[in-house]
Amino acid sequence: MLTRISLALAAAGLALGLTACGNSDAGDGNVAACKAAIAEQMQDAVDTDTEGHRPAACIGIDDKTLQRIAGELIEDELGDAFDKELEEAEVIP
Repeated sequence: MLTRISLALAAAGLALGLTACGNSDAGDGNVAACKAAIAEQMQDAVDTDTEGHRPAACIGIDDKTLQRIAGELIEDELGDAFDKELEEAEVIP
């Protein structure tokens, strides 16, 4: 399960990074709204194995910020998934 989540998040992050190349101008986008949209898109990627794209809420967000947001979300998700797997792991005496 952890591998599936990791691969889906990595794919979503890569797709965002590649799509981000088309918009390198810094703008006045709402970073919080962008982060929420990317988080939703990453969850959809995990649930449906679909590729992501630059959400409309991220128009006006520069590439560096978009990549930072995606990286933060991936770190958070992988950390949560790892913690869950660790909690469910069977302790061998």
